[in-house]
Amino acid sequence: MTIRTRLIVLLLTALLGLALVAVFGYRGMLSSGASMAEVGEQRMPAVIALLDARSNFNRTLLRNLQVSVRATDNSLESRKLFADTFKGKQQARQLFDDALKRYAVFPRSEEENKLWHQFGPLLQEWQRTDKSQDELLDKLAKGVTPEEQYAIFREFYANAQVQLPVVEGMDELLRKMVEVNDRLAQTSVEQANAASRQSLHWMIAVNVFALLLLLANGTSVLAAVLRPLNRARRTVLAIAESNDFTQRIDVRNKDEVGQMVSALNNLIGRVQESFREIQQSQADIRLAVSGLSAASEQLASSSAQQNSSTGAIAGSVQEMTGNIHGVAEHADAAMQLSLEAGEVSRQGCQVIAQTTDGMASIADSVTAASKVIEQLGQESRQISSVVQVIRDIADQTNLLALNAAIEAARAGETGRGFAVVADEVRKLAERTAKSTADIGVMVTAIQNAANGAVEEMRQVVEQVGEGRALASGAGQHIAEIEGQAQRVADAVADITRILKVQGEASEAIVHHVHTISDMAKQNHATSNETADNARRLDQLAARVGETLQRYKV
Repeated sequence: MTIRTRLIVLLLTALLGLALVAVFGYRGMLSSGASMAEVGEQRMPAVIALLDARSNFNRTLLRNLQVSVRATDNSLESRKLFADTFKGKQQARQLFDDALKRYAVFPRSEEENKLWHQFGPLLQEWQRTDKSQDELLDKLAKGVTPEEQYAIFREFYANAQVQLPVVEGMDELLRKMVEVNDRLAQTSVEQANAASRQSLHWMIAVNVFALLLLLANGTSVLAAVLRPLNRARRTVLAIAESNDFTQRIDVRNKDEVGQMVSALNNLIGRVQESFREIQQSQADIRLAVSGLSAASEQLASSSAQQNSSTGAIAGSVQEMTGNIHGVAEHADAAMQLSLEAGEVSRQGCQVIAQTTDGMASIADSVTAASKVIEQLGQESRQISSVVQVIRDIADQTNLLALNAAIEAARAGETGRGFAVVADEVRKLAERTAKSTADIGVMVTAIQNAANGAVEEMRQVVEQVGEGRALASGAGQHIAEIEGQAQRVADAVADITRILKVQGEASEAIVHHVHTISDMAKQNHATSNETADNARRLDQLAARVGETLQRYKV
C-alpha cells in the first residue's frame, strides 16, 4: 500500500469518525429536542392551563364563601360587597373558562381523555347550579328585605350543598389531570436525559474507535516513512564515511519512499560506474603517456644523431670549399684537383644520402610521435566527456538533495530524518563535483600539453621536410661537381669560372647545413619538452589514480 493510500485511509477514518459522532449527536439532539418540545410546548402549557383553571375555580368558590358570611347583614355595605363579589365571580369564571379552552386544544393522553370525559358532566352540572347562585347573588346585590334575604340564603345554602360533591369531583379531576401532565412531563424529561446519555455513550464509543483506528493508521504511516528513511540515512552515512559505492540501500516497499530509495540506489550505481570508467581511462592515459615518453626519448636520440651528421657535413663542405679555392689558385694542378674534387664529390653524395635517410627516419619518428600525441588528445577529450557526465550527475544529485530538503522542511518534524538524508546526499554530490572539477583541470592541462606537442611535432615534420629538400639539392649540386670534375680535363679554360660557381654552391651548402643543424637542435629541445610534458601528464594521471583509490567501486 502506498503512502498516499495510507494517508487517504487515515483522512477517511478521521472523517468517518467525525461523521458518526455528528450523526449520533444529531440523533440525540433530535430525541432530546422532541422530548423537551413535548414538555415545553404541550405538558407545561397544559399544566399551567389546568393550574389557572383550578385557581380561578377556587376563586369562584371563595366568592361564594364570602357571600355566606354576610347572610344576616342587610346593610348598604353588604349590598356593595355582594355586587363586588358578583363582579369578581364573573371575572374568575371567565378566566376559568379561558383556561379550560386553552387546555382543550392540547393533545391528551388516553388517561387524560378519560379524566376529561369525566370532568365534562361535572362541569355542566356545576355551571347549571352556579348559574342559580349567580341569580341569587344578583338579587342580594340589588337589595331585598331581611325576610327575602333569609329565604335567598336558605336557597343559596341548599344549592351549595348540591354543588359540594360536584365541586369536590371537579377539583379532584383537575388535580389528577395536573398530576398526569406532570408525570408525563417528567417521563419526557427522563426520555430526553436517556437519549442524551445514549447519544453521549455512542459518541464516546465512536470517538474511542476512531482514535484507535487513527492511532493504528498513523503508526503504520510513520513506520512506512521512517523505517526506509532510517535505512537510507544509515547507508548514505556509511557511503560518505567509507567512500564505498558498492553498498546499496535495502528496498522493502514499493511506495513513494521506496521509489525514492530505488532512484537513490540507481544514482549510486551510476556514480560507481562512472568511477570505474574514470579508473579505466586513467590507466589508458598512463599507458599512452608511457608510449609518448618512449617516442620523445627516441626523437631526442634521433635529433642528436642528426646534429652530429650535420656537423660532419658542414666540415666536409668547408673542406670542399677550401679545395675549390686552392684549385683556383693553382690552375696548373687543375686535373689533379678535379680528380680530388670528384672523389670528394662522391664522398659528399654518400654523406648527403646518409643525411637524407636520417632525416627520413626523423620524419617517420616525428610523424609517429605526432599520431601518439593526437591519440592522447582524443583520450583526454573522452575523459573530459566522462568528467562532464560525472559533473552532470553530481549537479542532478545536488538538485535532488535540495528538493528533498524542501519537502522535508514542508513536512516539519516528520521530515527531519529525511532532511538529514538530503543534506548528506548534497554533501556527497558536492564532494563528487569537487573531485570531477579537479579531474577536469588535470585533463585540461593534459589536453593543452598534448595540443602543444602536436603543434611542435607538426613544425618538426615541416622542418625535416625542408631539410630533406635541402639535402637533395646538395646532392644534386655535388653530382654536378662530379660531372664538372670529369670534364675538367677537356675544359681547363673554364675551370676558374666553374670553380667559382662551385665555391658559391659550397657556401650555400654550408649555410643550409648550419640551418639543418639548428633545426636538429630545435628538434632535440622539442623532444625534451615533450618528454617533460609526458612525465607531467603521468604525474597528473597518478594523482587522478590516487584520488580514485579513495573510493571503493
